[in-house]
Amino acid sequence: MPTYCYRTAEGEIVERFFQMGEAPPTLRVNGKKAVRDFRAEQCGPHAAPSTYDDRIWSNTMAVHPRQVGELRKFYKDRLGYDVPVHADGRVELPARSSRRRREICLCRGFHDFDAGYSDP
Repeated sequence: MPTYCYRTAEGEIVERFFQMGEAPPTLRVNGKKAVRDFRAEQCGPHAAPSTYDDRIWSNTMAVHPRQVGELRKFYKDRLGYDVPVHADGRVELPARSSRRRREICLCRGFHDFDAGYSDP
């Protein structure tokens, strides 16, 4: 189901899921009227910074939680910089830096198919 964005008078952005064509133009959120915000739905961080996550948490590249320290050290030794690895073993990939994402993927033999035309 698609995500629809609504903005309150205070500027708070609220996301709701509706089936296509069934999203109402306005709705009530905690007693406040929220109007559908088409710009926030179409744009990334510029229009709706609270709804945009600039990180990709990879489940495919994840390791067992007991191996997190070893993986962090591996990336530091191999790449020369720290790669964020969550305590549950998921690897954080940068959403905006395709070069850095490519380095992190190739370091362990992964390929990023969602990177775009000029990416890995």
